Amino acid sequence: MEKLKTTDLKTVSFFGSPHGTGYSSRLHDAFLLNFSRSNIMRVSAYKKNVKPCIACGFCKTEFKCAYDDMNDVMEGIISADVLSFSWPVYFSSTPSPMKALIDRFQPLWESSTAGVSTVNSKMIFYFITSGSEYQSVFDPSMTILKYVALTLKSRLMENNSVKLSGLDNYNGQKNFDSVLNKLKSESLML
Repeated sequence: MEKLKTTDLKTVSFFGSPHGTGYSSRLHDAFLLNFSRSNIMRVSAYKKNVKPCIACGFCKTEFKCAYDDMNDVMEGIISADVLSFSWPVYFSSTPSPMKALIDRFQPLWESSTAGVSTVNSKMIFYFITSGSEYQSVFDPSMTILKYVALTLKSRLMENNSVKLSGLDNYNGQKNFDSVLNKLKSESLML
């Protein structure tokens, strides 16, 4: 593995927690310490509050959304080298504001399938937390992220990403502290 040089990488970071200091947000913030602040576009799903996709079909021909509440985000995605996502698991999936935001990536999928995509391959990182720790707690979240990666012809960077469960108990919180410190102190590896 080689060390990833992050100083010049443009990054769009999607935060899916309503709490800026919650577990997933804190892990995500620690990861972002690897990047130049001037190259990071932070998108809070709760603050952005995008309209949900209504499957109107506009993006099939125009390759953009009929709504204009995500134009800045789409431009950021197109020019980014790195995308990062974080959220707490709610009822086995992503919180609804984050899911609505990801659903609005539909113009990117339409342009990709039409062969006119202007999106270059990206590295995708994720920081997903859960209070529960049942075996398949992250499966729905990972399905969503895999399809984001497929849509963008990109890859999930599992070595430097985090899925952390059991945060509703003491041992889970101890694990969180360990993972957080590791993210803060280690360089990103390819």
